[in-house]
Amino acid sequence: FGSNWTNVSFIYSQVQAVEATPSGALLAGSENEIYRTSDAGVSWTDTRSGVTALDFAVNPHSPSGTSIFAGNSPSGIYKSTNDGATWVYAANGLDDFDVNSMGAIPNGSGGTHLLAGAATELFISTNDGGHWQKANLQTLALDYAVTPNGAGGHDVRLHEAVVPRCGARAVGPDEVVGVCHGSLRLDAADRDGRGRVAR
Repeated sequence: FGSNWTNVSFIYSQVQAVEATPSGALLAGSENEIYRTSDAGVSWTDTRSGVTALDFAVNPHSPSGTSIFAGNSPSGIYKSTNDGATWVYAANGLDDFDVNSMGAIPNGSGGTHLLAGAATELFISTNDGGHWQKANLQTLALDYAVTPNGAGGHDVRLHEAVVPRCGARAVGPDEVVGVCHGSLRLDAADRDGRGRVAR
């Protein structure tokens, strides 16, 4: 697997992010545009959205079915509800628009929390990108690894550029308790929508 590669070059700018959608389509975020293929890369369509992407996140439990998010700099976050064909601005609540990474985490009750790693802060959305709030991690999160924690929730590891300050805060309707070294834990309490950050 992966021993042979075929050039499917389709644009003349750098590809910064690639994502597979639940339908099987592929999205490629370049420094100029987002491109989409539904035939495994044989042909690509320019979405002509004017949106770039440094990372993508997919929420398979969106009220609309599936939502896809594209994070970029310096605009913030865009959202698609039609498998990446079109995009709308979805950065309500951000105050740092240099979004480098996106992540999706099962919330323990059949929904999804979304993460957006900006240059100075980690943001979380509990309503499918309708609003973003600070997680008070003060870190540059580059990527996320999500694993079941055996307590009915999920552990999230942040791959970060800097180590955040430790502390404890409450964030909106989701309780965030204890922040240290970029480990975000969504534990059994998350069954009723509470996100917990643990050491």
